[in-house]
Amino acid sequence: MKNDFEIPALDVKPGYEVSTTTFAEENGIPHDIVLKELRQQLREHYYNYGTKPFNLQYSPVSGHVIQVTSVVGLIKTQHFLLSLLPKIPRLSLGKCLAMSQEVGTAVVSFDNREPIRALISSKASYSTVEALTFSFLDSLISVKNNGYARRFDEVFVLSTKIGANIEFQMSINQAQLLPPIVSELEPTNDVFPNQILKAAYEKALSLVRTPKLKKSLLQFREDFTNISTLEPTTNYENILLHYFAFRRSDYERALKIALSIINGNAIEHEGYMEYLPAFTIDLDRLFEEFVAEITMRLLSPKKFEMLTQPRFEHDTMPSLPGEIIPDLLVLPRDGSDKILIDTKNKYSGLRELGQFSVSNPDLYQICYYALNLGIKTAILVYPATYGMPQYPIRFSESEISHNLKVEKFLISIERFKRTMVAKTPCKFDLYAYNIDLSGPMENSIRSIASLCLFIEYLLER
Repeated sequence: MKNDFEIPALDVKPGYEVSTTTFAEENGIPHDIVLKELRQQLREHYYNYGTKPFNLQYSPVSGHVIQVTSVVGLIKTQHFLLSLLPKIPRLSLGKCLAMSQEVGTAVVSFDNREPIRALISSKASYSTVEALTFSFLDSLISVKNNGYARRFDEVFVLSTKIGANIEFQMSINQAQLLPPIVSELEPTNDVFPNQILKAAYEKALSLVRTPKLKKSLLQFREDFTNISTLEPTTNYENILLHYFAFRRSDYERALKIALSIINGNAIEHEGYMEYLPAFTIDLDRLFEEFVAEITMRLLSPKKFEMLTQPRFEHDTMPSLPGEIIPDLLVLPRDGSDKILIDTKNKYSGLRELGQFSVSNPDLYQICYYALNLGIKTAILVYPATYGMPQYPIRFSESEISHNLKVEKFLISIERFKRTMVAKTPCKFDLYAYNIDLSGPMENSIRSIASLCLFIEYLLER
């Protein structure tokens, strides 16, 4: 992967191991430095985000190798760039960030989503830096509403304690004393955290192409007028160690996003050059929360109650420690059978090119949940980009035409249905369903809308 800096890029692709020794030798970097910086990134990500962005393993035969996890993104170290690529074809890193905007999860989170959501078009395909700029803009709104950080500098001024007006030239001619000069404290916003925000603001402003987003950024121009511009050699690494008089969580979030924008690089991505900010996202967590958030928006609250990660005790004697925590539970308000939806760790379960397969752990868990919760129907929901049956959404077509599409879908979906029959009274239907993550956000929301229609069909048949 090419970039516009003089440091080499280390690409880690799904299904492949990358030798740290080979990478160090090819790029003239001491191997101990490569290992040191990789371990530092593992520590920082675990401390800041609770995630493990990659696996660093050792064997006597291969030496140290890097493998991808469920995390994707771009990590910048002092000597190289580490790019963690998704295993799903045509799923861009920008799309991953845009999905984060919808649900406020992973690296990107929202304090106040509504002003930003109004700017986001589900039909648009944003560049990666634009997707992150939405979050940066949101964080700036929070900082501004809470007040920019400032310090008090000592300045020398003429005392205002002497009353009346003083004519300075007349005082000098008459050898009178001038007003005394005293020390006072004057507030200033020109502090290091605000300088970091300005550097990220100017970077984002130069890279954003979407008119609506650029116009929103320009509203903050006056806020940074009197803030110094940082030199390119400024060390940003310890910025989050800057202490305020009291903790400012809004600044912590804004500075993290600002550093992602500042530490980005122009990368050749999918055949063209794109500026990628430094960020990582856990796709397992993102997919789970994305499906839950959009499904809750689309399913009718008058007809259904939807529980996200409800907690139940194990139905055993004597009781077991811990709890049963399904991902999503759809409860019809008419009291009919509920539907269980499982989305946890489905990205990790995909094969190298994004194909899904139902794993034994998924089957064991779903059977146990069905037995304990009295489930008659369950759906395993997977992220993917290739064609699987999708429940047809009716637009302007006739009812007859739409019904024919529904019948065709029901025939096709039978290939992805299994009726689980055990020796216990547990018997239920298990479906596998695909959410399309390719293209603009509109595609994915439409795919979840299709899932919602399928859920309604299953509960009303």
